[in-house]
Amino acid sequence: MAVGSPGSIANSKKCRFSFIVLCFLAICASYFVYHGNYKSSQSSLMLYTDMSETADSQKDDGLRDNIDNAVTNKGDDVAVSDEGTIVEHVSTSSSPTAQATTTRRTTKPTTKPATKPMTKPTTKPTTPTQPTTPTRPTTPTRPTTPPQPTTPVVLKKLKDLYDSDMMINQGIKMKWIRNRMKAMESTWEKAARNLSHYRPFLFVKDKPILLFPGLVVDTLCTGCYFAENAFKGGPLGELVQWTDLMSSLHLLGYKINVVTTEQKLQLTANPGSNFVVVMTDYLGMRGFQNKGLFNRFKCKFRILDTFGTEPMDVFTAPDYRPHNTDAYFTSWKFRSFKQFWNLYPHTNDNSFLGFAMEMPEQVHSGKKANQAVIYGKQEGYMSGREAYVKAIGEKLELHSTFSTYSSRSDVHIVNHGILGHEDLSNLLQSSKLFIGLGFPYEGPGPLEALANGCTYIQPKFVPPRNKDNERFFGNKPTSRFVTSQSPYLEQYVDAPYVYTVDANDLSAVKEVVDKVISRGDLPPYIPYEFTQQGMMDRVGTYIKYQDFCRGTDNYRKSATASASSYHADHPAGQAIDDDPKGETCYQSEVSSQSWWEADLGSDQFITELVIQLKLSEEESVKSMTISVRKSDGSTISNKFTADESGKISWMDIRALASFIKIESPQQLVVCNVDIFGQRIWPKPSLLEIVQSDSDQSCSDACSKHKLVCESSYFPLVNTFQALKSKFTCKETQETGKYMNVFPSYIQSEDNGFVAGSCVTTKINELLSCSGHHHGY
Repeated sequence: MAVGSPGSIANSKKCRFSFIVLCFLAICASYFVYHGNYKSSQSSLMLYTDMSETADSQKDDGLRDNIDNAVTNKGDDVAVSDEGTIVEHVSTSSSPTAQATTTRRTTKPTTKPATKPMTKPTTKPTTPTQPTTPTRPTTPTRPTTPPQPTTPVVLKKLKDLYDSDMMINQGIKMKWIRNRMKAMESTWEKAARNLSHYRPFLFVKDKPILLFPGLVVDTLCTGCYFAENAFKGGPLGELVQWTDLMSSLHLLGYKINVVTTEQKLQLTANPGSNFVVVMTDYLGMRGFQNKGLFNRFKCKFRILDTFGTEPMDVFTAPDYRPHNTDAYFTSWKFRSFKQFWNLYPHTNDNSFLGFAMEMPEQVHSGKKANQAVIYGKQEGYMSGREAYVKAIGEKLELHSTFSTYSSRSDVHIVNHGILGHEDLSNLLQSSKLFIGLGFPYEGPGPLEALANGCTYIQPKFVPPRNKDNERFFGNKPTSRFVTSQSPYLEQYVDAPYVYTVDANDLSAVKEVVDKVISRGDLPPYIPYEFTQQGMMDRVGTYIKYQDFCRGTDNYRKSATASASSYHADHPAGQAIDDDPKGETCYQSEVSSQSWWEADLGSDQFITELVIQLKLSEEESVKSMTISVRKSDGSTISNKFTADESGKISWMDIRALASFIKIESPQQLVVCNVDIFGQRIWPKPSLLEIVQSDSDQSCSDACSKHKLVCESSYFPLVNTFQALKSKFTCKETQETGKYMNVFPSYIQSEDNGFVAGSCVTTKINELLSCSGHHHGY
């Protein structure tokens, strides 16, 4: 690579199923996902992954290192590899860049069976199937019988939740939620049975979780009436997500405590509470703030966040700036932006929670009518879209579910009013087209249409909408650009299920309608991540592996030891036998050449190394070699400091390593080796570095290489060592500037940085997939 070449670096690993990239440096990861309708040869979103940190933890959880047994989605009965429903793949790029990124794989679905090469046939199979991703050399098949857990999982009944006193006594606040649970009860329980066969380790017994849905807390959202308006055409996205989260947690075995008043919150969230996690939303956070509970749960919070939260927007928005201007983070003091759980996979800086759609157990037989259903509960949503709706109405009979409707002279619409779950499903099953008007943004409605075999058409936004040109996004902590009413479906699901069109180009709109009329009826379709099993799979995996309470703390790594030889009763293992005083030591035979080595089992994130040697008078540490190596055999570094007593302290390593080796030209005595690191999930062994282009975000850099930006890996690449692996750095500098574009290589002098500088940040909260800057 040429010195001073433009761009950022991205992390990526050449593994069959995972990608990761580092940009300004970019960190990219591609994950194997169950989509049935891919749009391009890329793999899809990283939605969740079940990769534990060490071989020991994989064994404890009944996981396998080999993920070749990932299997296809056959309707509701979906089998996944024990290594993860979504598995990471990492890829390297030599394209020039100067900014550091973290990546997840982005894809557009194409219609195809899992057993065929990735092509775009004209119709989709009757049941959702798993695509063949380009990183997979073979297509796995579903086993005839699922692996059976050693101890059968005892499953709960959903009725025990929705008919509990806790839910009933909350009255109207839980009424819509309880109704949705009842309507989907049988399919939720079937999904839980399926998941328990394939991933029994996700199920627990009564671990407590606190849920505080602020949107139904009267004192926090005065005049909102989310719960009441749900029956009158009000917004449903947040209630859908809360319902499906409660259902998932209950069926996974967690003991959930739902609180809907600030007074009850203070009583429940007492100092003696032992909640595994605490789930709330932006409104609910005000309740925790009002009651002085932020610090008590800061690492346990999971925030249901509809539209996404990006680091720089938190720092620049007055509502989110810290009260203490010297603080590096918001007054909420979160540990990670991964604690924000989004309705859709909006930003790689957050976690994707999603919601669940129900595949109809019975689909109406017979041909669909030539009719379309307008998406939205308010007639006012049609404002500015009259010509678009009229063009569709010239070819299809129009139906709506507006809460109120005034007859129009320009177009005939059959209005059904607000419909219940079953009636709406019946209407969609008898219709060919579901019409998006551009608002509401990113709701569950379009996926419900697909689940009932109804094509979705939506306007494309030109220019894209964001907080600068759309009032709706003005106070939201995100700068992402929204290109349509449902960007997820635009990006990941293709025709004949989804069409994104210029609503002003009426000839193009009519062309789409003609295609919908002329083709045969579509079978129901739901991407796996939006099925009930997919959501439980993801939620269970997150809670099991996302640990923000100890994730940034150093801890002692376990290892196995070997040596060139050992003397009498002093084998290699005595150097790592938890003897802090170093009274038991490894000792080699008297030899002209000896070595001792610790094997961590896989590449682990190492932060510190402390070695205690026993030296004779004529021995010197300087005559020895200490090396830290990755699994591929590459040496990370061999620098260290040692005192005269033989104690070696290697601080601030911050790198991946599988082996620590000590070599001596004479007899070797090692009394104690402490290897410290941090927990990072997904597994840090998937990390590799690639570059992004100048002024390109890490998310875009990774997407360009069919990868996904994984922000959890930024601590691995926010180092001078990582930058130097890709660039010739004239200078190195750690900065405290409020910018989300580091680590970076600086192409031209800017913001006080010298051209050719390699810059890291000391503000870890600003490590972001979304940042970009010209010349970085």
